[in-house]
Amino acid sequence: GGTPWPDRARVEAERRSDCERALAALRQNDPEMTSLREVAPEEIGRWADRWPEAWARRLRHVVGEVERARLAAAALEQNETERFGELVFASHRSLREDYEATTPDADLLVELARGAPGVVGARALASASRAATWNAVAAAWVDEFVERVEHRYRERTGRRVDAVVSPPAAGASVERVGGA
Repeated sequence: GGTPWPDRARVEAERRSDCERALAALRQNDPEMTSLREVAPEEIGRWADRWPEAWARRLRHVVGEVERARLAAAALEQNETERFGELVFASHRSLREDYEATTPDADLLVELARGAPGVVGARALASASRAATWNAVAAAWVDEFVERVEHRYRERTGRRVDAVVSPPAAGASVERVGGA
């Protein structure tokens, strides 16, 4: 489903360039900094007024994503699914507003998912060449979710959705070996 994003490579190159320039500016004050991931969320405001608006938004997105990932992992460990879902939706909002890397179709799919029963969270997949979203849905609601979103998307766009359902799996983990 969705329409192709013909400017995807250009958009990705622009976003990467914005991030590289923001990092270069940060390194003028901290030559040891190697990544935007090293910026603390509370530091963003310090730079926002000094830079082009696009750099500040990209920084807010990258730093926010790192923080959201940390908080989302903690929410899952504590079985706080509602909090996890809020963070996933916030990730989409940041991807749309600060990183400007979503498509109207992906935004519509997330909007349709938000109102569906059983949905925990939804966000666009930034690397997709077409509108693509990742949706966390309670297992008991998956079939109804797919049917509902497919139907409403078709009503709004005249196009169909190709849904791929994947069961949850264990993620990456850290194992300490040899007393380390």
